[in-house]
Amino acid sequence: MSVREFLKIFNEIYSDNTDEFTISTIYEDNELLYDIEQSLVSKKLFLKNIFYGNPNLVFFISLFNTYQNLISETFDKYPEYLKYSCYTHAFIVHILKVLEQNNLIKIISLKKENRINLDGYYEAIGNNRKHRYVQMYIVNFQKMRNFVKKDLGLIRDLLNLLKIDENQIHFYQNMDDEIQVGVKNYVYLKNLYTGIIFKQLKKEIDIIENYTNEQVLERTQKK
Repeated sequence: MSVREFLKIFNEIYSDNTDEFTISTIYEDNELLYDIEQSLVSKKLFLKNIFYGNPNLVFFISLFNTYQNLISETFDKYPEYLKYSCYTHAFIVHILKVLEQNNLIKIISLKKENRINLDGYYEAIGNNRKHRYVQMYIVNFQKMRNFVKKDLGLIRDLLNLLKIDENQIHFYQNMDDEIQVGVKNYVYLKNLYTGIIFKQLKKEIDIIENYTNEQVLERTQKK
């Protein structure tokens, strides 16, 4: 693939979507829900895949900060209708249950769906293992609060679950004691020095070369 061809396809795929997650309102059984969908054609996701060099690190950073940015006052103020919904796989369901055990969320309903192939999804987050047929679920939940300083032990447990070196993570704390996470600069420098960045770029180019319009994990697949 020439540089010109790469840029053409890249702009075609990524021109209209820069967010890793989108939130839209839907109605389910006459109830208003905020549906969370992950886009696999996000510019931010593309760049993270290249510079992080670790699909689990991409997954954790994206998911954690997305959760922190969800509205956290809905449970107390509007418990009758402000709820979140996601179509996801069993591993995320496990994480959501852990969050519920730690009073960060309240799971309202959990519905088992079909098993589907997620090769395109894992490829988009930098993991090239194939033939992933996984159990899917629809989970509706209410967010009760954000991660705060007292949850650092839980965050470290999640990092261990994903086999992520805590030393790669930079923790930020705002005036409300809430936590955000980022990747330390040395990770980028190390990946540049070892050539991992260029290997990841080659992988992303290969993904783009095999691009189809079905690389978005959307609620439309829940049928």
